[in-house]
Amino acid sequence: MKLIAFLITSLIASAGYAQFDLGRDFVQADGLTKLLLPPDLVSRAKTNGFTWSPKGRYLVVRRTSVDQRPQGIVDHIVSNGQSSTEDELLSYDTETGKSRVLDHFSNQEFRLSDLAFMASSDYLLLIKTPVSNPGSMIAVAVNVATGAATTIFSGATDDFVFFRLSPTKPIGFVGLQHGRRRGDQDSGTTTVSAFSPSGVSQHWIPVPGTRVEWGGAKGDEVFSFKPILDANGNRLRDANHFERRQAFRVDLVSGQVKEAIEYRAFKPTGHVPAFVVSNIPGNSEKSLGPSVLINSAKPQSRSGIVTTDGNQGQLSPTETAIAYVSLGSTYVRKLTPFDTALYAELQMRQARTAALSQAKQIAMATMMYCADNGDNFPANDGAFGDRVSRYLKSRDLLNGFVYTFGGGNAANIDSPTTTRLGYVSGPGGRAVVYVDGHAKWETNP
Repeated sequence: MKLIAFLITSLIASAGYAQFDLGRDFVQADGLTKLLLPPDLVSRAKTNGFTWSPKGRYLVVRRTSVDQRPQGIVDHIVSNGQSSTEDELLSYDTETGKSRVLDHFSNQEFRLSDLAFMASSDYLLLIKTPVSNPGSMIAVAVNVATGAATTIFSGATDDFVFFRLSPTKPIGFVGLQHGRRRGDQDSGTTTVSAFSPSGVSQHWIPVPGTRVEWGGAKGDEVFSFKPILDANGNRLRDANHFERRQAFRVDLVSGQVKEAIEYRAFKPTGHVPAFVVSNIPGNSEKSLGPSVLINSAKPQSRSGIVTTDGNQGQLSPTETAIAYVSLGSTYVRKLTPFDTALYAELQMRQARTAALSQAKQIAMATMMYCADNGDNFPANDGAFGDRVSRYLKSRDLLNGFVYTFGGGNAANIDSPTTTRLGYVSGPGGRAVVYVDGHAKWETNP
């Protein structure tokens, strides 16, 4: 990535920067400058959601054969007589630009219950339910880099099945709640079994209570919780009317369950992002489509524009790319580091170029005024703007322009190429324009 950033910076420095918009394609935060590269098309099929891998290299896209907008769904049902769709999970590698199909199924065969990445890994936990047998479930761990899949759980069961992933490690556990009564989450008994990308342990551990979750300072400990009852079997509550529960530490390796002296919920420190993505809805009255912007996480920062006709913008965990959807297709724009000093220089060049262009346009408007007024230049009496504004596309072009010429007839000017008409100030100098219409940049002494 550093080599790519160096090559891009060198290319822009040597070949110019016309292909990049300094106001749209760059964003800065905490002294960092990043460049938004042109978008890569990931999938033309109708997108029904996507998610980034924890390391930010892979984007998993769920795509379907049906336009997901309301009218598209209605049209599909009318034309097909049913709501059958073909769904596909696609993995896109942002480094190679290649894609691979992870799974393909019809919604008449399976319902996709959930999908989530295992922490710090390229493994995706995929959970599906067969339509013909709602009491069964299939859970697999899929390596999105290779497409290899390992079955975690499969089969029919009358028990309530749940999965919990560690927030910090690529492991998890599957739980079976036996005899659970409808509307009572604490009824029945629970057993859990650990799993990893290589498979499930098949060692089922009975645990007290029915609530089981990850905890501890590092998020790699498992705890179960059992309601505390009084002598009459009623659940005790604290001063805030929350149920009091006894915590138990569960060792998924040895199978031992011990009463926990202290339970500590996991509190992720989390990565503080330097950049954030904003999704702006469209405005039909102003004929504006939905937009995706990226800017510094700090308030009142200038935004880079990812797209002006897309939505669902999502920044990768490593802040190296942004995925978004436009007209049903999925795109990715990479974010590459850019030399901050060079960016400042490009901004200065752009500002100077804009000042020179502004000065030339005002000079042209002044010449048109002269042609309509017997070759007489406007007097320098404070009304210059009122006289020449009708010859400009916008009066705003006069903002910042200082008229220095004293007026008079063009025939009385001895040297039009050296007689100054006025100037526009810019970074480190000014754009000076002369009565013959040419302009040049003068650096401050």
